[in-house]
Amino acid sequence: MPLREGVRVLLLDDQNRLLMIKVQDSGIVVADEPVPDTFWTTVGGGLAAGESYEHAAQREVFEETGIDNFCLGQWIWDRERIANWQGELRRVYERYYLARTLGTLVTFEHSLDAERQVFREARWWSVEDMASATDETFVPQGLPTLLASALEAPPTLTVHL
Repeated sequence: MPLREGVRVLLLDDQNRLLMIKVQDSGIVVADEPVPDTFWTTVGGGLAAGESYEHAAQREVFEETGIDNFCLGQWIWDRERIANWQGELRRVYERYYLARTLGTLVTFEHSLDAERQVFREARWWSVEDMASATDETFVPQGLPTLLASALEAPPTLTVHL
């Protein structure tokens, strides 16, 4: 089964709000984690051939947000699952990194065409706002709790989701 390596960035502003992108895409199928057509996810995407996770994180933040002034922190989580990706069953492995920025203006003008077709909006979310948004879906599951834990005591070891 082909492997798709990816990176996700928990991009935080100076108020510890997390930048999330609202995606509307019915083409994502994950067997053990049902995903509705519309959901909120962190910034990130797949690695290019020969690209490091850190370089991919920097590239993805700029492409998906237009933010180029941020500090990429440590790799804190990883996640692996089987998903139908672009019509093909793949093993998906992602690393999650903490990052901080003072810039909060987001633009999709540098995003790929395929991303612009599914991106609906960007929003900075506090942990409290995410926890109280019962009508929204955040990916990965349990993200408000995971983020709250990372903010209270930033992990020094990788946690497998």
